[in-house]
Amino acid sequence: MIGYDRRYTDRDVREVPILRDLAYDFLRGYGGDFDFLVNAQQFLEAQGYLPTAILRGVLNCMRTDVRAFPTLPPPLPLPSRPEPRRPIERRPAYIDVRTQFKMPYITSCHRTTQVAHLLNVERSFLRYYPSSNKFQPQIRVWCGRTLYQPFQLTPTLPDDRRECKRCRVYVAYAPMTLG
Repeated sequence: MIGYDRRYTDRDVREVPILRDLAYDFLRGYGGDFDFLVNAQQFLEAQGYLPTAILRGVLNCMRTDVRAFPTLPPPLPLPSRPEPRRPIERRPAYIDVRTQFKMPYITSCHRTTQVAHLLNVERSFLRYYPSSNKFQPQIRVWCGRTLYQPFQLTPTLPDDRRECKRCRVYVAYAPMTLG
């Protein structure tokens, strides 16, 4: 191979207009039998132009031709640094939003429920789901039981419910365990 160390790229074809003219002149005078160049020559005659990818191929074939090589300018230098890729911003699945619940009692809305639990306000929060644009309360009670929706928060103990004994014990001992 007598050409330059590097091949021509699409960037060379787009940014150096003389390469297009050199490739067209080379194809118009080409009399060989290399299939790629013959097909490019027929395409140029039929369409009147060559796409960038075919032009790049013709220029790289010209690098090996003894008569065409002296007319070719060298390929453009490689960029010093590739452009940094922009990081993909991923949306979080959920966002925990701290909030202050003002009602201390939580009860289930089921008719058979007999117990009202004490709300642990330090561990309770709202969870926001950006994909659906919805908020869901994450309620924690002192005794550690899991409450399933539907439930309601009330400022006073309802008349038909009794206070959870375990919640009351945990609330009584919480200051000693926390600090």
